[in-house]
Order: sequence, then structure tokens, then C-alpha cells
Amino acid sequence: MSLTLADAVDRLYAGAPEEFVATRKELAAQARSDGDRELAKEVLALRRPSTAAHLVNMLARRTDPPGLANLTEVGEGLRSAQHSLDAPAMKQFAAQRQRVIDQLLREAADLGSVTGNVREQLVQTFTAAIADPAAQQAVTSGQLVNPLSYSGFGEVDLDGAVAATLPERPPSTSSSSSGKTSGSASEKTSGSGSDKKKRSPRSTSAKSASAQPSATSAGRAAKKPSPARVAQERERQRVEQLAAQAVQRAQADLDRAEAAVARARATLKDAEATRALAQDRLERAQSAYDTATSPSD
Repeated sequence: MSLTLADAVDRLYAGAPEEFVATRKELAAQARSDGDRELAKEVLALRRPSTAAHLVNMLARRTDPPGLANLTEVGEGLRSAQHSLDAPAMKQFAAQRQRVIDQLLREAADLGSVTGNVREQLVQTFTAAIADPAAQQAVTSGQLVNPLSYSGFGEVDLDGAVAATLPERPPSTSSSSSGKTSGSASEKTSGSGSDKKKRSPRSTSAKSASAQPSATSAGRAAKKPSPARVAQERERQRVEQLAAQAVQRAQADLDRAEAAVARARATLKDAEATRALAQDRLERAQSAYDTATSPSD
């Protein structure tokens, strides 16, 4: 069976990072032996994942990853709450987000060393996955090359973040609704056109003649919205936009604060380990000193 790029990606990013280069060389040679030089080039272009990205890939490839499942659920819930400006729901999902990230860090620690910079990169990556559905897709793909980062606004930069191309970003809720509305309107218009083709010229003329008074009446009844109504609608839209911006700023502040807390926890953990080591050395040195200075029998 001939090698495919998907096969190569799956094998490379499921393996240990220290075996990546040797495995990539082996797969490229296999592609060349199959007569597919283009595939060999694509395989050789695949990049070794960073330590943090490798841990994320291992989590994504687990048969039962509760952390990633919860991350997906919280991400979808939080984005929906932000879109609808549901403050209580945003508060609820924000609290759940920190619990999910802590859980993922514990799961990652079971797979490898999670200290210092790696821990911070994991926090940033999980935060980005919760904020952006495309980043979430990258994290759960099992093909992450580099850790992700979220600035607090807009979309997460996924350029070069994954080994293979992911599907296009899903359309926004408003775009989807607009598309459905337009489609329904087109269907109605199309159906109306078919009906007109089925009618005879005489019946069409008769209906047009009988409809003229009604159309005239409807035209007189139709009124432009009052200036006060227009101003009210504009003000509503302005307030809604300001509220959405305030939510985004608050979310960005919260993300930065949580990242700072994660960094502080990592620093504290390292400091405690250093202190314990120093204490052990002190005790051994004190013991050696006591032995050296004790009177001999």
C-alpha cells in the first residue's frame, strides 16, 4: 500500500520528538521508492513539533481525553455567551475555563515535563483554543507544530501552527443566519417565478388589474420610519457595539491575568524545588561539619 501524506503526518506527530528526524527520513525514502518524489518533498518539509506542541498532540491522540472534550465544550459555550452578551453565562464559562486549563496541565504533566516556559506555552495554547474555534480545531487535530497565542482580540494566528492544512474557518453566526435568510428568499422568488410561468397571459393580466388598487393602498400605507425611530435604532446599535467591545477588553484582561497567575505558579513551584534542594544540601553539609568537628574517641 502506497504511503500518503496523511499517513506520514499521523506517524510523525504520534511519535516521540527525538525520533522525528529519523522517522521523517525513513518516510521520505519510502515515498521515493514508491515513485512519488513530490510526496517525498512534502514529507521532508514537515517540521518537528515543539515540546509544548508535542504534549498537546499527545493529549489530542488519547482515546479518552476528558480535558480536550471539556475544552471544546467550554470554548463553544463561552463564545456563544460573548456573542449574545450574556454576562452570567460568560462568568460561569470563564470560571470553568480555568478549571479545564488546570486539568489539561495535570494531564500533560502525566505525559512529560511541564515546567517554566513549557507550562506558559500550554496555558496560552489552551486559552487560544477556547477563544477561537479554528485554534480549537488546530489543538484537537493532533498535528500541532508550534504553541498558539491569543492577544485577546480577533482571530488566533495559525500560520505554520499545524503540519497539514485545516478546513477554512467556520462562518460567523451572523453570516450563517444571513446566508439562510438569503437562501429562503431566493427559493421564494424562484418558486414565484415558476408559478408565473404556469399562469396564462389572460389570468396574469386579470390578477394584475385587480391587484392595482391594493398595491396603491399598500403604497400609501407604507411609511418611512420616523427620525426618532431611526435615531433610537442607531443608539441601540451603538450601545450594543460598545458593550461588545467592553466584553472583549474584559476578556483580554482576564486572559492576561490568568496567564500571569500561571507564570507565577510555575515560578513558585521552581522556587520551592530550589529551596528544597538548598535545604537538603545545607543539612548534608551540617552533618558533615558535625562529623568533622566532633571529638574522636
